[in-house]
Amino acid sequence: MFFRIFAKGIQRLVTKKLKKHYINTNYDLFFKMALNTNKNLKLYYSISEVAEQFDVAESLLRFWEQEFPQLKPHKAGRNIRQYSKEDIEMVKTIYNLVKVRGLKLAAARKILDKNKEGAMNISEAITKLKNIKSELVTLRHNLTLLAPDEIEV
Repeated sequence: MFFRIFAKGIQRLVTKKLKKHYINTNYDLFFKMALNTNKNLKLYYSISEVAEQFDVAESLLRFWEQEFPQLKPHKAGRNIRQYSKEDIEMVKTIYNLVKVRGLKLAAARKILDKNKEGAMNISEAITKLKNIKSELVTLRHNLTLLAPDEIEV
């Protein structure tokens, strides 16, 4: 918060000085880069954010922490769980194995113990394939709107 107030004060000062001397400057670009409010830069996510992302209950994530030793989110003061990007990738892999593929917890645990990277690669491949499928369905729909008689569905 202090940095934003400080940066805005400097921006006002620099703006006044630059308007007198320079017409074409890139000072706005500098301040936009300094005040990046992009939410993708978060280091940690709360358990509620992760649960919402996967559409599961928070209690399920806590249960998976007990069942899968690979899932260890950082615990801040008062045992508040903070999930990093790596933890979210592990949750995605577990979700894929248990919820999407329908494996039992013991089988999913064995797969993760034996081949963690392979299981994560399969999870990423499935996500990419789903995205490609949705793009193809959208493309087919758009093509049928353009020429409904020529395209067979």
